[in-house]
Amino acid sequence: MSKLRQRTVFGVSVLVAGAILFILASAFVIDRHYSPILAAIVGAFAFPVAPVLWHVLGERGRTRKLAEAKPVKGAPAPKPSTLTGFDRFWMRFVAVAIVVLGPMFVVARTGVFRAGIRHALWFVPTPPPDLRGIGSDTPRDFKDHDLLFKHLPPETEVAVAFHDPNEGGNLVAGWAAGHSALVSVGRILLPGGASLEDVVRSRSWYSNDTFSIVSTLDGTDAFASDAWRTKIQLPGDGPSTALRRELARAPQAAQFVVGWVPRSPKEAKAIHGAAAWLVMTDDTVVVEGRLEAGDITTAIQAYARINNQLVGDHDAERPARCRHALSTLADRVTVVQNGLVITARLTATRGEMADLVACGMPAN
Repeated sequence: MSKLRQRTVFGVSVLVAGAILFILASAFVIDRHYSPILAAIVGAFAFPVAPVLWHVLGERGRTRKLAEAKPVKGAPAPKPSTLTGFDRFWMRFVAVAIVVLGPMFVVARTGVFRAGIRHALWFVPTPPPDLRGIGSDTPRDFKDHDLLFKHLPPETEVAVAFHDPNEGGNLVAGWAAGHSALVSVGRILLPGGASLEDVVRSRSWYSNDTFSIVSTLDGTDAFASDAWRTKIQLPGDGPSTALRRELARAPQAAQFVVGWVPRSPKEAKAIHGAAAWLVMTDDTVVVEGRLEAGDITTAIQAYARINNQLVGDHDAERPARCRHALSTLADRVTVVQNGLVITARLTATRGEMADLVACGMPAN
């Protein structure tokens, strides 16, 4: 093999192996939710800094020692080394790879390779997706929930609609000023096989009052805090037009929708309304949300607050696996501010969302 071809093969091999080492080392740092700056430092140290600098300094020292060595008269000439410069570089390269990747494999084992696959192009800048259209499509109709909504009092500030795609049941819930109500029809499958009634009876839902069963005239299953018992027995006008408008921002395929319209003058001046929804497919879960502020200052503050929450410690009292699940999903949330409107989107696998649900509510 000619020297030119030999050097070409060596150079290409170094670049390929070095790129793999850089990606594995830096992608592992990204996967552990550290900053891109630290990932770049670790990756660059793995290749090219450590192996190339070590090789250059080592070869210079070796050349200097050979030049300074004086042959002794009558002594046999030293045997030439069987290792070439290329061989010594690869030995140093492997040593650096072991030092850098070894602890990573001890911590994550094959997760190092999975991190490399997931974040192989972490250093390539990608423009944020255009989320301005979230919540501005054709208004969603709630034909299956319409009767249920009519049981909620008109003073409802937060309303939820849920459709169980497996069992076909529908549910709505509402909250306002410490009072709450829940109305359902059909079968609702809850995690763990618990009945809806058992879950409702076991705790208050964002209310200081416990739920109790309410008898309605149309056969729906209703539960309410004491202050709302008489208000949900008969169908009425339901939530306000503004709250219905926020709920209608969700796509028709959304299984879970929540809307919020403040009723106090101070809050209503700052926030006109907000909505969020969840769409599940066989493999993925997409969560989207939209908030409309009353003025630009509030919009900027809300945008900053949302981003600060995403990079927080994710509740240090939770188990490590829960903090990791929260951090993983928080890193994928994209938040965009466009004037008074803030929109957000998260795409996750159903397994990741199941892990998050399994973590339960925040620790008390």
